[in-house]
Amino acid sequence: MELTVNKINRGNSEIITEAKSFVEKLLNEKLPSEYLYHNIDHTIDVYNTCIEISEAYNIKDSEKELILLAALFHDTGFIYAYEGHEQKSADIAEDYLKGINYPAEKIQEVKKLILSSKMETVPSGLLEEIIHDADVSHIGKKSFSRKGELLRLEFEKVKNKSFSDAEWTNKQLEFLSKNKFYTSFAKENFEKRLVKNIRRERRNLSKNEKEIINIKTGKYMGRGIDTLYRTTFRNHINLSEIADGKANMMISINTIILSIIITIAASGLTISQAYLFENLRFTVPVFVLLIGSLTSVIFAILSAKPNITKEKITIEDLEKSKKSILFFGNFISLELDKFIEGIKKLKYDQSMLYDNMSIDLFYLGKVLEKKYKLLSYSYMFFMTGLILSVVSFILIFFFTFF
Repeated sequence: MELTVNKINRGNSEIITEAKSFVEKLLNEKLPSEYLYHNIDHTIDVYNTCIEISEAYNIKDSEKELILLAALFHDTGFIYAYEGHEQKSADIAEDYLKGINYPAEKIQEVKKLILSSKMETVPSGLLEEIIHDADVSHIGKKSFSRKGELLRLEFEKVKNKSFSDAEWTNKQLEFLSKNKFYTSFAKENFEKRLVKNIRRERRNLSKNEKEIINIKTGKYMGRGIDTLYRTTFRNHINLSEIADGKANMMISINTIILSIIITIAASGLTISQAYLFENLRFTVPVFVLLIGSLTSVIFAILSAKPNITKEKITIEDLEKSKKSILFFGNFISLELDKFIEGIKKLKYDQSMLYDNMSIDLFYLGKVLEKKYKLLSYSYMFFMTGLILSVVSFILIFFFTFF
């Protein structure tokens, strides 16, 4: 950002003017672009606020000079390190001030003021209170949220730390609650807005927590998640009914075929043994059809046969989403009070409820897989037996009569 002299020329000495130019050039040239908050803009904000507070107290020019020098140099250490930058800033200020033959005792005062800007340091004396209040003055301004987002981005880029909306709001609220103003000027001009910022962050935190709950429970999707489960369960139940219907059909067809074969075979034995031996060659296709139909009906019965699994379930299994308490094969092993306790947990934890429904859906799919696999075997053996029976009959008939 290009700075103009008019914006920062409120210093009352040549030393301040030269120091401003030095700091501006230093930060613009050496501070990485990832520093979106702790940059020259923040330095100028602190500098200008120090002037406002100092003028309100009518402090001596010599003391004002110390404050303004500390304000200008207090974040220059960021060009070397993020953590412990205050000490680096003090060292940079010392080197610069020594270079212009600034009095040694005043250099120590400037360094002390810079070090007092360290977080959670309680200021001692009016000068330290001024530099402290100026450094955190943004917490009592309308721009707090906007600057907070810049700091959040800075953390992500420089420190590789990412925060969810709820985490960042909580961090901001903690920062607002821990900091306070010490000078009467800051209290009069910034404290009212500070209270408003705290209230706003609390509302944001409550809103973010609700959003997290909605995301975890699926409520942020409206009725979509409920419709998803309802439709999926209905589809699986319909598929199960279709499988049972097909199995019943195969059972009916094959039992009719078996009944006819057995009846004809029995009646053939009663006619005459000569007739039986004369047509013995045709027993091959009949026997093939008999075996195919019998195998087919066995697999069809296995497909339609109810298979109830019984597993012991504990509250710990429920909490870890290992088993579902919604399936009767699981909860029949529980005592009534344990069953009620488990249902209560589902009532108060929708995430756990959806996990249980997902487990049921998973095992329902496993049952369907078994049903359709057995049913496919039934169809395959029926078709194979029918084809082999017809082919063998045609071959026997052809070679016998032609």
